[in-house]
Amino acid sequence: MIFNLSQEVQNLHQNGHGADGVKRATLHRNDGAIYVLLAMDAGSHMREHQAKAWVSVQCLEGEVLFPVENQEHVLHPGEMLLLEPGQRHSLSAKVQSALLLTLVKSDSDE
Repeated sequence: MIFNLSQEVQNLHQNGHGADGVKRATLHRNDGAIYVLLAMDAGSHMREHQAKAWVSVQCLEGEVLFPVENQEHVLHPGEMLLLEPGQRHSLSAKVQSALLLTLVKSDSDE
């Protein structure tokens, strides 16, 4: 499987549907992982939440403020953040941004 992420991001920004300026598209799902593309409008925000899975967050475009527990990170294109299962986090796009999330089932989910 090959995905043209630049094209997918452009399409999601232009045609995607989502609440509060955050648009989501699941690119692929299998038994062990889910691959999700997020397109965020400038100033959009996702409130604090957590996932049961390991999560890698790759910044494809823009600049995203990413508080994790009590530490703030700013992701830029080409950077990746890795979250352990259960880590509380939120995110805010400083400018129009796109992220690729990979949620990987943890051993405790089996």
